[in-house]
Amino acid sequence: MIINPVNITDKAIDQIRRIMSEKKIPEFYGLRVGVRGGGCRGEVTNMLGFDTRNDYDLEFRIRDITLYLDKRQTMFLVGTTIDYYRDDQEEGFIFLKKSSP
Repeated sequence: MIINPVNITDKAIDQIRRIMSEKKIPEFYGLRVGVRGGGCRGEVTNMLGFDTRNDYDLEFRIRDITLYLDKRQTMFLVGTTIDYYRDDQEEGFIFLKKSSP
């Protein structure tokens, strides 16, 4: 049994569906969850986007959303929850990492 390394909250799934509908993202596209390296300190930045499957991807389904994760980036994403935040001044997707014991 393969366990999905990433979780998505209901609020985030609703927002992803809304974006896909408004932007007319084709149904064969999935949500790419990944990281981008940056800087000399070796920090990584989380990223989201819509994409098709690549050769190095793992594919997961959360409810009706297909997720693509590059196998080489999985170690950076394990235990991550994607949520959607909105208040009077800002909104957007946030990545919450599970703390190590």
